[in-house]
Amino acid sequence: VALFVAQGFVFFLRSYLFGLIGQRVYSDLRVALFEAVLSKDIDFFDRNRSGDLAARINSDAALVQDAVSVKLSVIIRYGLQVVCGVVLMTWMSWRLSLAIVSSVLCIVGVSAVFIKGLKSASRRYQANLAAMTSFAAECFSGAKIIRSLGAEREARTRAQAINNETLGAGESRVRISASFSSGASLLLNLLLVLVLWYGVHLVLTESLPLNELAAFVLYGGIVAVSFSFLISAYAELT
Repeated sequence: VALFVAQGFVFFLRSYLFGLIGQRVYSDLRVALFEAVLSKDIDFFDRNRSGDLAARINSDAALVQDAVSVKLSVIIRYGLQVVCGVVLMTWMSWRLSLAIVSSVLCIVGVSAVFIKGLKSASRRYQANLAAMTSFAAECFSGAKIIRSLGAEREARTRAQAINNETLGAGESRVRISASFSSGASLLLNLLLVLVLWYGVHLVLTESLPLNELAAFVLYGGIVAVSFSFLISAYAELT
């Protein structure tokens, strides 16, 4: 009971502190972005639309807030669980631990390919989202001109086109992220099966006690679940 109470307090502390950090980073970043944009040369404002710049102050900074307050918290939590689990498994059997670490390195190598595509898709999605917000701001500020020219249909058509591009970019990003998370989890589980087979071989050759294999598999399951959450959070952070 005492451990559960301590766990509840630590969970509260973790959520509160990371949430607090996220809010303060969001606040500082909004001001920093505003000052940075305002200090640009005049030709910068000629190349970029004001609505686009204003949208990015909120949308991009909000993503950083989410990354700091939620994703970073998850990465630290499950990262510690992976590290502690690997240490305990190494203490039980260095042979099986070496197999686990080799499996993780294989997954990291495969993940590098997905990360590159995910970064590109995320940039494209944010750019389209900002374009949609900018176009809406321009239409709303020039509503009288649009109405007087009878250009409502053209504005709606253009808005729909931009929205479709944004949707396509968002769907592409979701597809890559889902493939990355599920693929890494599947690969890890398959590799764990191979490690388990190797562990049974060690037990049959009397190189490893059966009870230690059972404990090792238990820790391996914890590490596998933690690593899956870690990969998913890292994909979102990217």
